Amino acid sequence: MDGHWADWIIRDREAQSDDQYARFPFSDNVHVRRLVDAYHCLGTLHFADHRVEAERRKLRMNANRAFRRMKETQISMVVAGGWNAGKSTVINAFLGERWMPMNVNRETVTVNRIMGGPERHLLVHFHDGHLPRQLRHAYPDVGYVHKKIRELGESHRDAIEHIDICYPGHPFLTWVALIDTPGLDFSDRDDRVSQPLIDDADVLIWVMHIEGPRQQDLSALRAYRRHNPGSRLLAVVNYADILDEGEWAEVQADKKNCLGKEADAVFLVSARKDLEARGSDPGFNQLRAYLNEDVLPAYGELRWRKPSRLAGECLAHIRDFAESCRHQPLKATNPFRLAGKECLAECLTARELAGAAGQCWDDALAELRGGHILRWLEEELKDRRLAQALGDLLGDSTLDDDARLLHLLALLAPGQPLVWRGISLEISALIELARNAWDNEADLATISQIYHRQVFRICANTGVAEYGDYGKIQDAWKDAFRHCEAVLSALAPKPRVLDDYYDQNRLLPYLLLLKLDQGTMRQKLAKLDLESLRTVPWYREIGDPNSDPWVLPLMLEFSAAAEQEYLWRQAKLTNTAESYETFLERYPMGPFSEDARIAIPRLLRKELLKDLNNSSLRVRYLKWRTRKQREEDREIFCKWGIPLNTVKALLANQYGPLPDREITPANASRELLGK
Repeated sequence: MDGHWADWIIRDREAQSDDQYARFPFSDNVHVRRLVDAYHCLGTLHFADHRVEAERRKLRMNANRAFRRMKETQISMVVAGGWNAGKSTVINAFLGERWMPMNVNRETVTVNRIMGGPERHLLVHFHDGHLPRQLRHAYPDVGYVHKKIRELGESHRDAIEHIDICYPGHPFLTWVALIDTPGLDFSDRDDRVSQPLIDDADVLIWVMHIEGPRQQDLSALRAYRRHNPGSRLLAVVNYADILDEGEWAEVQADKKNCLGKEADAVFLVSARKDLEARGSDPGFNQLRAYLNEDVLPAYGELRWRKPSRLAGECLAHIRDFAESCRHQPLKATNPFRLAGKECLAECLTARELAGAAGQCWDDALAELRGGHILRWLEEELKDRRLAQALGDLLGDSTLDDDARLLHLLALLAPGQPLVWRGISLEISALIELARNAWDNEADLATISQIYHRQVFRICANTGVAEYGDYGKIQDAWKDAFRHCEAVLSALAPKPRVLDDYYDQNRLLPYLLLLKLDQGTMRQKLAKLDLESLRTVPWYREIGDPNSDPWVLPLMLEFSAAAEQEYLWRQAKLTNTAESYETFLERYPMGPFSEDARIAIPRLLRKELLKDLNNSSLRVRYLKWRTRKQREEDREIFCKWGIPLNTVKALLANQYGPLPDREITPANASRELLGK
């Protein structure tokens, strides 16, 4: 197929060999041949958009339906009208038997077609997607037909396309297929079922109540006339038996006056009267005569005109589709298989490939370097525009592989959010990523990579409008990072507490979140005890977030360090063992922790020397005592390194300073520790 597929359908082209059309009906008809060509072309296409693909399949189904209609050897005579107008009774009167169920209740809920054939059987046709596709029943009599139609209508109504009732030997059905339809004004579902059959009718018999025509009747007749200018349209006004004989002529003249412009002929009938005694109703006799003398002799003309009409209608819809969907992306015949350590994916469209490549980044990079993606675009997807663009990317020496793949994703799926190494670059996803990065090292590393590899800058350079702001984010991010670095370097002297807290990459999620969602950042800042934290000199020197919003991330990042230093200052101000112990419970590690550990036993020993009999104080002292203090306790009972009392020196080494009374190894634990 040379050129664009849409041009191939829209423009008439040279006829193919007769073999190309042999299996289709009326293969010598030029309209049918053009429809066959378009039908074959649609069969070779697959669209990425599921709605367009559904429309393509529908057009193929309509073409198949048209080909089936062309094969029908009988005239399609559709009996239609409003609910309870007597359509089934009219059909029964034509046949002289009660083939269709009749009642004051709504009986016809399926499309029923009565036609000639070699043997008696019911053939139930189901819609596509339903199994079985067809269901065949032999029937012994009319009663079985009534029963089966009711059962099928109650249990499988929505699945049934139509029911064929084959009735052999009837002379009328040799040339005519009678189609009974549900009433058009009962429900939207019935309207959807009946209208396509009405539009395709060779002859339409429109049945209405004696009180008609209603506005709905006139609208339906005008619509059919516009759609089928060459087909026959007969208006049948039923229930004439309720009229007096003297009213009959006047009513008939009135109905013809109302309907004469819309219908080829108008008949005032009593279908029930004619069914009860064939030939007893003069109006129905006129209807039969008109069909036999005016409609059936035109059988050959109707059969000759039908293929051209059906093919022309289908072809017009296909050409409209080709014009409107010219630029819709196609699916490839064979998928692109992206397989590796990270994923296993089969991609039939450019958009699917973009999604898989974003999630399986390293595997996609390997396929990009190997030229496999370029070959697939050229040979399978047959998208020359994408293939040329990818060739230009591969030839651009200023881009690294990551940048090439990001550019390619924007080309493969325009308008779709870019995904870099499995990370969606949508603003909402980035906000979530930045929030998680406060506590998650993996997300923190991802934020750092996005920053240092200039991912947002690459997104902006792809030229896709949706990502234009990301270039501004990258610039603002970079400027803010430099500003924060300058603020930190200006702090003099640099607080030693920051040595344990500061890592420059930890600022990146804060800075990104500030650009994307400053409101959340300010809410977090509002929860801090700023009045206390600002008493820490270096924290106060960072700046004012109201006048300089870029210091906001610094204040949040270092609020924990400032709080630790503030609490340390409070502990020093109190200068009690209890205050230092409380500090260490909260901060067991850090720049002030060692100082607290040194201060606690010093203060406790000082208190214990004042109260040597305080066992609880002794237990706390022994918990915090340093090696040097242990030696000092032992030296109390030594002079110039010579023990004055060896036993007490050993006990002091174990229990600290001893009270001024006799303590022996036997009672030391009970006496000193209160056990």
